[in-house]
Amino acid sequence: MTIEFMLVKSAKNPLGTPQKAETFEDFARIVQNARNARKNDAKDGPAICAPMKDNKRKDVNVLPRNWAAIDIDGGKQQKQDAAGKVYTPKGTDSLGISPQVLEALKEVLKPFSCFIYPTHSDTPTARKYRVVMALDKELGPKDWEVCARNVCLWLMEKVPELAEQPDKLITAAIASASYTPAQIMYTVPKEKAASLELFSGTPISTAQFTKGSKTEKKALAKIDSTAPAPEAEGFRPELKHVDSILEALTKRGLILRDMGGGKYAIKCPSGEHDDGSLTSTAYFAPGSKRDNGKRYRYGAICCMHDTCKSKGRGTEAFLSMLGMEYAAYCREIDQQEANPDLFTASSGEYSTVNGVVYLSVYKVLAGKVTKGPKEALFPEIEIIGQARDPDGQGWGRLIAFRNNDGRRLEVLIQDSDLTGKGDNVREALTSSGLPLYSTGRNIARYLCDYIYNRPIVNRENPDLMPQKVAIARRGGWLGEAFITPNGVIGDSEERIYYEPAGNAKANYDQAGSIEKWRDSVGYLARYSSPLTLAICTALAAPLLSRISWVEQKSGGFHFYSTSTVGKTSIAEAAAGVYGKPSPDGGRVISWSGTANAVEYVAAAHNDSLMCMDELKTAKPYEVNDIIYRLANGVSKSRLNKDIDLRAPLTWLILWISTGELTVSRYLKKAGADIHAGTDIRSIPIDVGMGVRAAPMDRDTLGIFEAIPPRFKNISEAFSLLSVGTRENYGKLGRKWLEYLTANADALETQAEPFARAFEKKAPKEIGAQQSRELNRFKLCAVAGEIATEAGLTGWQEGQVTDAVIKLMERYFAGLTTGTKEARRLIESLQEAAQTPYKFALYGTSERAEYGYRNFEPSSITPSEDSDTGEDLTDPEIKPVRSTPKQKRLMFLPSAFLKLIGNFSPEAACEELIRRGLLIQNEKNKNGLKLKFKAKGGGRFYTVDYDKLMNYEESD
Repeated sequence: MTIEFMLVKSAKNPLGTPQKAETFEDFARIVQNARNARKNDAKDGPAICAPMKDNKRKDVNVLPRNWAAIDIDGGKQQKQDAAGKVYTPKGTDSLGISPQVLEALKEVLKPFSCFIYPTHSDTPTARKYRVVMALDKELGPKDWEVCARNVCLWLMEKVPELAEQPDKLITAAIASASYTPAQIMYTVPKEKAASLELFSGTPISTAQFTKGSKTEKKALAKIDSTAPAPEAEGFRPELKHVDSILEALTKRGLILRDMGGGKYAIKCPSGEHDDGSLTSTAYFAPGSKRDNGKRYRYGAICCMHDTCKSKGRGTEAFLSMLGMEYAAYCREIDQQEANPDLFTASSGEYSTVNGVVYLSVYKVLAGKVTKGPKEALFPEIEIIGQARDPDGQGWGRLIAFRNNDGRRLEVLIQDSDLTGKGDNVREALTSSGLPLYSTGRNIARYLCDYIYNRPIVNRENPDLMPQKVAIARRGGWLGEAFITPNGVIGDSEERIYYEPAGNAKANYDQAGSIEKWRDSVGYLARYSSPLTLAICTALAAPLLSRISWVEQKSGGFHFYSTSTVGKTSIAEAAAGVYGKPSPDGGRVISWSGTANAVEYVAAAHNDSLMCMDELKTAKPYEVNDIIYRLANGVSKSRLNKDIDLRAPLTWLILWISTGELTVSRYLKKAGADIHAGTDIRSIPIDVGMGVRAAPMDRDTLGIFEAIPPRFKNISEAFSLLSVGTRENYGKLGRKWLEYLTANADALETQAEPFARAFEKKAPKEIGAQQSRELNRFKLCAVAGEIATEAGLTGWQEGQVTDAVIKLMERYFAGLTTGTKEARRLIESLQEAAQTPYKFALYGTSERAEYGYRNFEPSSITPSEDSDTGEDLTDPEIKPVRSTPKQKRLMFLPSAFLKLIGNFSPEAACEELIRRGLLIQNEKNKNGLKLKFKAKGGGRFYTVDYDKLMNYEESD
């Protein structure tokens, strides 16, 4: 925020110099150092004041400003003459403020953007300070005066010792110059400059301190130092509730007269006496004042008649006569008035004074409810808002407090924990550094009672409804905002609190600059198609849920090579798009993680990139499970208690993995099961480009197609890639996410021309069965082109598309169109065969989606359809034959037609017969045997299960 002010040389000189500070911190430094160039420290030296028209200090010349200076000089000692008149003797100096009051004042100021320093008049025996506070907007002189006065009143409320103390004959501690628009304020004395303290909080909300106020001058409040500070006039909202006591009295015809000021003459609700007096029984509405000036927080009925006085009847007894509960009425007032500094709950009355929470416990003595003495419990705990999952479950309170180190912490506490014994809440908060001033046996219950019942108020704008907070259990998109552990990117309709499942967080740290990234990693990617694809895979991940034509949402690329060519460098460069590119708390994780741990990590990387290095560290029997679970995008229903209480974790991710072999070859070498869809979900990319700098060179260029022009040899390029990745990370991803959140609605339209350009260049022989792989390549190319168009990568238009097409052609190289289609056909049937619960047991009344099987599966026995959730179990079903000689899958014609893609049934059967997979016993009109006719009727396309699952193209 820009601060404008005028600097004057002395109090006698009305002319000044206009000044401007770009930030409030700069303003503080100017005020702190203005006297450094002076030879002496005379009081009449450099001073600041409001900006002035014509740079001349006069009342009529005051211009709007967004700051206020308040002098805390301490009160002056008054005297009382013989007639009882109180006066302040001439020449009386201010008393200053005590160290305790100064510390209490600083605690109040800490949440705000302000600074405080000792003035020229400050002495060791009379401490005097000036507070300069930032305002959230500029105010003209009249509104500024109202705001400044009410800020002074508010400070008196928060620190009662600053207010006038009539019982001690001491005036208010805040000087009236604090709300004089044209007043000058001297800068910091040189010898006291080091004592200036700056608080980097939020500016004062001017709306709160000007609402409902009049612009005429007001006298400062007189506050009894022994009583709680009253509400500051001019900025607290009026009570907006309908008084249920007044309604009940009116309904029963007990109101005699409105006496004004919230006081009503009434008939006694007891009905036991009626002397006709307008003063014997009265009702005081909430907010009204007694004769001694003290305010009624709640409605009160007072009866002076001897009949009621002798029986000790108070408001609670009278409300019972009206059919009302006093405690419930008080809670209603607390909720409507929403005063977090004073409210009642089941344990008693909680009050907050100078940042400390006190409790007056309710006690029942002789049938009467009384309040016990105040007991200090703990520092003030702010209730930011009610929190819940996006689906409306898991309600809790988001709280904030300062721990023993003075750090402000935000913690989510579940409502279910607050309504129990509370020991787990106490343990969690004290472990986080919340100090307790009482350690009695009920402290845990008091802590929960306070958090659950404290009114939720927006201090800056009390008229706003209590804040609601959305709890995010995973990173990524939530509406139009993108959630990271480092904060929310983009706009959100409500506050978001990120509490990741399993406490797993993706790394979004930043270092270096995007310009240095372009000059190193970005530059080198122009000469390496695999490096370009890896970076674009990272950029494409947030688009998974934003582009409708992405067929299989989650998936990845497996970069492999049998030699050391730079596989890990590729993974680290991709990881460095969003965060720290290292395994020690960074974005590169090891394949050796268990499948269960991967689910938490996947949720943390939702809508982003996940990097897994060195396939050889994985347990072979877990690899398929990990890949399929990542691709399915949903966690198992079994895990820990946290997951059992909430919906399963879900995610959309792209991943990059590395290894010396393809996933299929690694599993085959280890003797593990090979699933047909593994390579579709994690597309193998051979990054050993095979290019040599010269024909006779022994070593290749690794991941590069050419030596970049800047370098003599490829080693220099790899060195720059390593340094650029290590020193410049996270910046590109941050800019990219800011761009996406700002243009979320237009992304699909923006992607269309780049998608069409890719399709024109893509190999035409690629069939429809390869749409999943094609779309993944295409999405990466589109993401890279959009980022380039946005000016983030430093690449040329079309460069990404050419690089991705090159690798796509390599992926499909060596296969004829027919062979590709046949491979896809077999993979499709193999994938279907891995869901045996979609095949009913032949010979029973059971029905299923794909058809029938003549065997019981040995391992997978799902109990429900994964797509529809339909229960497929039937306790009456018995196997036809426990160990059939030939395991068969019998596909319904309708299911077979869906699984064969662009093939006709006849062409598909030809391919299956050629490979010995189709079981035949019926000819079509052309003499081709197609279907297996089963006993009991029905015709199916029948395949040999064992041959299908063990089939490889090399056979």
